[in-house]
Amino acid sequence: MSGKTIVVAGAGVIGSHFVPHLARLEDVGRVVLIDRDIYEPRNLANQDILPGDVGKPKVLVQARRLAKIRPNLEVAAIHAPLESVPLGTWRADLIVACLDSRAARQAVNERAWRVGVPWVYSGVLAPEWLARVNVYAPAAGAPCLECAWSAEDYRLLEQQYPCDGPARMPTPTGAPSALGALAAALMALECRKMLGGEVEHAAVGRQVTLNARWHQFSVTLFRPNRQCRFDHATWAIEPLACDAHDLRLADLLPESSTVRVPGQRFVRRRLCRQCGRESRVFHLECSLDPGLRQCDACGKPMATPGFDVVETLSRDLPPDVLGMSLADAGLRYGDVVQCGDRFLEIAAKGVIADDK
Repeated sequence: MSGKTIVVAGAGVIGSHFVPHLARLEDVGRVVLIDRDIYEPRNLANQDILPGDVGKPKVLVQARRLAKIRPNLEVAAIHAPLESVPLGTWRADLIVACLDSRAARQAVNERAWRVGVPWVYSGVLAPEWLARVNVYAPAAGAPCLECAWSAEDYRLLEQQYPCDGPARMPTPTGAPSALGALAAALMALECRKMLGGEVEHAAVGRQVTLNARWHQFSVTLFRPNRQCRFDHATWAIEPLACDAHDLRLADLLPESSTVRVPGQRFVRRRLCRQCGRESRVFHLECSLDPGLRQCDACGKPMATPGFDVVETLSRDLPPDVLGMSLADAGLRYGDVVQCGDRFLEIAAKGVIADDK
């Protein structure tokens, strides 16, 4: 076993059929599963699950399934929105996206490029019986997901606003189980090529589409788009070996006059719009405890007013904030902080992640 790591985002129509293939890929030694949802009764119609799986987190169901197929496979199950997962988690040998949300696919595309990891995406179009698979490999002059996007694709992105709660959820695909399984099989074969060193045979920079209704097969070649809205930057990420409970926010600032966590923000206050209860806090929003996400008085979701959002840390912050440890401020091992033009991944002392 070579012990390669693969990160899988999504365990639904395609993902539930795809995950078991990982236990049978000899090159895979570690799997990281990411999904925020639980299985619902309606999922029994088109996802590869059992009645006893209903009501359980998707990642836990699939993690147990992998353990039954290959007990020695290392599996990490992350039951959370992919946008909240530390960037360092995505530093793997391959990333796989089984997602039906444009915003989620855009988020995976950005993370894959930032850490320089190839990624595979599969999708279905139920009315046409279409299954497709795309492969992207971050490199200079290589196309990304957004290179092929039009203004309409951006208009259709699910939006989330700071004060309004969760984003609008994508419409269910309505795909039959067999179509999801077909897409999963196509993706598993591409993963086998990428992990096995047969990159020249993989669909890198292309989309492979199979129309199961009319038995039609097509391949579309993508080219880099000079007007692409994404910058295609891959970051040179350095390890920051530390104890997150000892290192203070102020200790990061000598590196630069400002520090930020790219793609994330800190919050200073949480407000319940139902009963008006508020909570003062300074914390990375994506890692807030459940108690700060829901009002303990009326049980309604709490929100962050726009003027209580902090995107950049500086020496102008109050002394009590600057004196907080990274852990107390919600920073986790695997989070990447930007100090000037440097990118540092918070890593436990003696547990430095290998560069991928």
